[in-house]
Amino acid sequence: MVKYIKLLIMTIFLMMPAATIFAQDELSVKTSLTPESALAGQEISYTVAFEKNDNVKSVEVPEKKKYMDEMAAVESKQALIPIFEITEIIKEESPDSPEIKYTFKLLYYRTGIFTLPEVLFFGKDNVVIGYKIPQVEIKSAVQNDQVLPDEPPLDLKGNYTRLILLILGVVVATALITLLIIHIVRRLKRKPQPEIKIPPIEIFRGEIAELESKNYLSSGMNEIYCIEISHIFKKFISSSMNIDAVEMTSEELITAVNSNAEAGMNGKIIVSKINDMTQLWDLSKFAEFDPSAEIMNKNLLNTKEAAEKIIWEKGNVRFRI
Repeated sequence: MVKYIKLLIMTIFLMMPAATIFAQDELSVKTSLTPESALAGQEISYTVAFEKNDNVKSVEVPEKKKYMDEMAAVESKQALIPIFEITEIIKEESPDSPEIKYTFKLLYYRTGIFTLPEVLFFGKDNVVIGYKIPQVEIKSAVQNDQVLPDEPPLDLKGNYTRLILLILGVVVATALITLLIIHIVRRLKRKPQPEIKIPPIEIFRGEIAELESKNYLSSGMNEIYCIEISHIFKKFISSSMNIDAVEMTSEELITAVNSNAEAGMNGKIIVSKINDMTQLWDLSKFAEFDPSAEIMNKNLLNTKEAAEKIIWEKGNVRFRI
């Protein structure tokens, strides 16, 4: 009897280290599967969650790829069709959570009962820590040579209202888009274009050329010529010197030009030339003085030269702007 007791005690002591090792490598693993059975080609969500444990040295997760039947003959149809495919792997780990979770998105291409992919947990001694791996049943998507529909066929009965609303919606949307495009096009057309400012001297040259084309001097119409050339020259002075010279008398015009001219010989020559020009215009308009064609042509030439000199002097800062 004592012999048996001693044998029992020795057996207990021998089993204690093994029990300790088993306890150290123990790991809590939770698995879930949605749905628990599926049709071929239907996506499955497979979750493996385990508690954070110092006894787990490393974790090996299956790759995201298609898994073929390695046991099938090379030239068989089974060798061409994968058993399943892992399309997505999601890892969830948070410092606040006591567990780590892997979610696998799976597609099975064959029918039957299959063991799901295994996540390998290695202990400190590099030995795989086992856990119960669930299975999934994959059913055929074809029954009696008929493909199972993903959803019931559309019943057209009673759907006329929905169809009419859909057509009306398309028509209204098209009309709104058309109106929006028309509005945008009209706004672009109405957008004011930047005004191109013509230099005063170019306007002056054009108006003088038009005046010469009227042949007032050769026709003896000196008074009309003086009225028009006086107006053209005063408009030029107004725009080039930023003063309102159109309604000025000859004396006021000379004073205005003189006050805008810098001290210097050229400024004085221009003022003197303008004085001679305006005196001739006034005599022709108000004193019934009829100068010769030679004098009038010289006046026209002096008017052109005066305008050109004013522009040249402004470029050389001889006139205030």
